[in-house]
Amino acid sequence: MRRKNGENSKNKPSIEKSTIISKKESTVQSDKKNSKIHSLVFIAGFFLAIVLIIAPLKLIIHKEEFYKSHFIKNGAYEKLGENKTNQILDNFLLFLDGNAELENFTVKETSHMLDVRVVLNRFFLVMNISLIMVLLILAYLVLKGESFLDDFFKVMFMGGLIAFAIVALMFLASLNFSMTFDGFHKIFFSQGNYIFSKDSLLITLFPQEFFLDFFQKILLTSLLYSLLVMIPQFFINRIHIKYKQ
Repeated sequence: MRRKNGENSKNKPSIEKSTIISKKESTVQSDKKNSKIHSLVFIAGFFLAIVLIIAPLKLIIHKEEFYKSHFIKNGAYEKLGENKTNQILDNFLLFLDGNAELENFTVKETSHMLDVRVVLNRFFLVMNISLIMVLLILAYLVLKGESFLDDFFKVMFMGGLIAFAIVALMFLASLNFSMTFDGFHKIFFSQGNYIFSKDSLLITLFPQEFFLDFFQKILLTSLLYSLLVMIPQFFINRIHIKYKQ
């Protein structure tokens, strides 16, 4: 009996040592898993930010009321006649969707608008790919994560936060809109077919003031979307702080 007790006492340190090693390995694995989830949350948030910024562009660019309100302001209705202007607008919106050939515009104006449509379609493709990436990461978190709802709201918050920061920078850029507008065209329309005379149909319908208002409306809508997706996590954090107190 004494011998057995001696053997047991000798085995205790080795058991304790293996338990400590097992706990350390478990902690390391847990840390790696948490680090992976945090990385995925950030990546999903980044892609969500892209969606939050581009979605308002797709929404506003098809709003007839927005165009018509500007046609009143910039005198397009007065210069071209309301019926004629509305016909041009209908054709223009169908053209942007790829459902019609552009009418009434000159060859140079049409060439530029074809380039504009290509750029818009690329933006919308990026938005769709980003949305798919967000959904795929969320699906992975459902399967692998232990607290999907918590991770979901973190993705929403991260996406809103990144979008908010980008929108803030874009707002600063809009303070000198002429330079921003010119820089945008130089980057996306390097062929230089974007300069038109003041009496051209394109400028009559869409002067620079139109694009300033359009740009600001996109920023405000993106800002609203960003704040909306951040709100749930904000309240969750408040609840956690109160609970800890």
